[in-house]
Amino acid sequence: MKTLFHILVAALSTAIPLITSSTSHAAVITLSTTDNSTENSFGNSSGTGLSPAAPSSHWSNAGNISSSDDYVVSGGRVLRTINDGGDVTFFGNSLTIDNGTLALKGGGPATAFTVSDLQLNNGGTLSQSANGPNHNATLLGSIEVLAGGGFLANNVSTRTLTLGTSLAGAGNLTIASGATGKFVFSLTDAATFTGSLILNDGQVSFTNALVSGGGMIANTGTVISLDQNLTFTGLTIQGNVFANGTYSYATLNSTYDSIFADGGSGSITVVPEPSTWAMVVAGAMGTMFCYRRRRSYLWMSRQ
Repeated sequence: MKTLFHILVAALSTAIPLITSSTSHAAVITLSTTDNSTENSFGNSSGTGLSPAAPSSHWSNAGNISSSDDYVVSGGRVLRTINDGGDVTFFGNSLTIDNGTLALKGGGPATAFTVSDLQLNNGGTLSQSANGPNHNATLLGSIEVLAGGGFLANNVSTRTLTLGTSLAGAGNLTIASGATGKFVFSLTDAATFTGSLILNDGQVSFTNALVSGGGMIANTGTVISLDQNLTFTGLTIQGNVFANGTYSYATLNSTYDSIFADGGSGSITVVPEPSTWAMVVAGAMGTMFCYRRRRSYLWMSRQ
């Protein structure tokens, strides 16, 4: 006959493996060596995770990319993609560029690279570095910009870097100074991005209407094709801060002709940050409470 002790031991022996399994963590794999211009540690279309030109020793585990592991590029190192013109997916669980660079080497007119969970931090850079003058690169998946911020780089005027991702995070996403290439924002969602989109240089366009939880800063050197309706929680152009409201292309172009390319048709709307709305609502509720309390006091004093 089983005692209570035996029953408890049996229950614990069953539960402990489940607890251990549920609390296990993915391994963190780092890039130990920079990929040179002919190497690729990003992965290839066959799914093996590495091309023959890049020894597996570039990753700290000396192995292929695994969907159960998290990958980090730091220390100024560069992770390069394959340059065969085919679309490529990164097979890791996540990829963090922390004070490093992810160099997208589009091998044709439109090469797509997919990273399901890409994080930029401490100046981590996403760079369009195709070999051909007219080779373009599109990034799909999701980007989270952490507190340390991230950069976009494209220094060839005939190349285009397109972001077809969702955008989130509290850090600033900055187009690096000196950029001469084209940047296309085809973002699927940016409502949880609360940092600022900082445009320093380059040619910038938006392919769809955008509602961002953060602000936009446009500095001298950038040229924006405004053909969509954009919404931000703050807007600064050449150091001038805009009040809440909607500003048409015509209004913006008339004052900032060097920033907004001719022929635009969109607008930029500046709305209060969610925290501002919360304070307004809280203030209104407080006022109503005080008013109702005062009315109640006056009614009672007359009884």
